[in-house]
This record gives sequence, structure tokens and C-alpha cells, in this order.
Amino acid sequence: MRQDAARFFLTIIVVVSCMLVGGTRMTDANKVADEADRLLVFLSSEEIHPLVLEKRLQEYGAASRNEAVARLAKVFEPVPSGKLITRLPYILTEQNKSDMAFVFVVNLRSPDPEARTSCLYGLQKLNYPALDDFALLSLRDANDQVVYAACYILLPKAKQNAGLWRTLQNLYAARKGKQEFYMSMSLLEAHGIERPAPGAK
Repeated sequence: MRQDAARFFLTIIVVVSCMLVGGTRMTDANKVADEADRLLVFLSSEEIHPLVLEKRLQEYGAASRNEAVARLAKVFEPVPSGKLITRLPYILTEQNKSDMAFVFVVNLRSPDPEARTSCLYGLQKLNYPALDDFALLSLRDANDQVVYAACYILLPKAKQNAGLWRTLQNLYAARKGKQEFYMSMSLLEAHGIERPAPGAK
């Protein structure tokens, strides 16, 4: 009788312990989800002073940062704002690097030029293998900031690669003098784009 009672109480203890552990895990998961919600809202804010951004981000741990980026990697609509994409590198962790790269690649076709520009810079920060290919495709973008970012990324390699240098020269020849591409063309001029290609005689 006593053995049965002991087994009964032991069973009760085990069940209660499992419920408590499960409840704790659920609470932790809810906390991470709530923090990720707040983080995404904060990063989407229209204006954030850099000092405020740095201070506020200290409130969010790696788990909520990873959750926030993982969510963005699954969302195609609504399209993330340019502000949000621009600030994503601030929450980069080793664990969310792959998801963040995916977000940048997908949003290279965003209707928001700020997002497209920031995706290029974001991929550069991640040392993404196909960055040069994406930058080349972005040279045909209709937005000057996007083209500037693409040229900025390609210029160092173009100075060592005659074919790439000529591509940038062709871009310059096509858009030189067009006010809507003033920034990107000024960048090419500053790097001597009218000089012969590397290795050319």
C-alpha cells in the first residue's frame, strides 16, 4: 500500500515537473517572440538617431535578433521597408547570417530603392560570393543610389580586370551628363573611368 502511494506521489511530482519545465520553455519562447516583434517595429521606425539605435539594440539578445531575421526570411509580403533593410546589419549574429543574406538577395528587386541599395551593401558586409554578379545586374537600375552602390562595389575589382573596367566605361558613356545619374557618374569620374582599361596599351 505504501509502495503504491509512493509511486503515485512520485508520478505526480514527475508530471508537475514536466509541466513546469514545459511552461518555462513556452514562456521563454513567448518572450523571444515578443522581443522580435518589438525589434522589427523599432528597426522600421522612420527616423532613429545612431546613438539611440546603438543603445536600444542592447536591450535585445541574440535569440530575439535571430527570430526577427528568420521571420523576414519567410515574408514576401508586405515588402520590408528600406529603413528596416538598412538597419539589419546592426543585428547580425553568426546564427542569423544565412537568413540575413537570403533577405538581402530577395529584396534586391524591392520596389523601394533604399532597400535595393542597402541589400547590395548588406551583401558586401556579409562577403556574399555572388555579390559581383548582383552588382553587375544592378548597373541597369533606374535609381542613381542603387547604381552608385553597384559601382562602388565593382570599382576595386574593375581596376584589376579589363573586361569589368570596360563595362563600367560603357555605363559611363551611356549615362554621362544625365542629371538623374549624377552621383554614380561622378563616382566613376573620380576613379578615372575615362582612362584606358587595366593592361591596355
